Order: sequence, then C-alpha cells, then structure tokens
Amino acid sequence: PQMIEHFLMDIFLMYHTPQSVTLPHDPIVSACISFFSQHCAEHITLEMLSERFSISKQGLIKRFKKSTRKTPIEYLIFTRINLGKLLLKDTTLSIGEIAEKCGFENMYYFSNCFKSITKVSPSAYRRSNNH
Repeated sequence: PQMIEHFLMDIFLMYHTPQSVTLPHDPIVSACISFFSQHCAEHITLEMLSERFSISKQGLIKRFKKSTRKTPIEYLIFTRINLGKLLLKDTTLSIGEIAEKCGFENMYYFSNCFKSITKVSPSAYRRSNNH
C-alpha cells in the first residue's frame, strides 16, 4: 500500500497542473506552482513564499491572480484538493490520512475545503468514484 501511495503521489506531482495543461508564463508563478507540487503536504504560508521567491506578498498575489485568477494560497488549496481527489479515488487511506498527506491541519478543514470546491463531501466523492 505504501509503495502504491508513493507511486500515485509521484504521478500526481509529475503530471498534474490545476486549471491548465501548461504552466503560466510568469517564471515566479511557475516556480511557486512547482514548489506547491513538491511540497503541498508541508505547511506553506504567503510569508514563506514571499521570502523564498524574493517578492513582496502583494506582488506575489498580483502576479498569481494575473496568471491563474487565484491567490497563491487559493491555488495551493486547489492543488491539495486535487491530490485529495486522486487519493480518495485510488487508495483506501482514511479521510484523516488523506487530509494529512494533502497538507491540511485536520480532516474537518480538508472536508470543508473539499466540499466547498467540489460540492460533495470526500466520502461521497470516494463512493461515486469507486467502481
């Protein structure tokens, strides 16, 4: 099971880019998106991103919105939810385990974000996607 989980995570990180097939032309936004893919399970803040990519928080938000129509944190949550969808569909991990692997502090916050974005609960999503 752990090997399958790592394999799925690798596939997700290699091929998944929310909302588009190609990365935005903005090099900082592209770098952030790549960073999200590699570190989405970690605690990430706007302050950390700003420092890491040597840009003001407002500058980063502006560039992200221009390229993706989302703030960096909205995009990160979207990325995490898409990883959650993959794990719900292709693993037997519990909702709590999936929340942790996707970088959410707890399964309740994961469930709220998931339902807000997908319009269904993680449990309902899993049931409807298991054949």
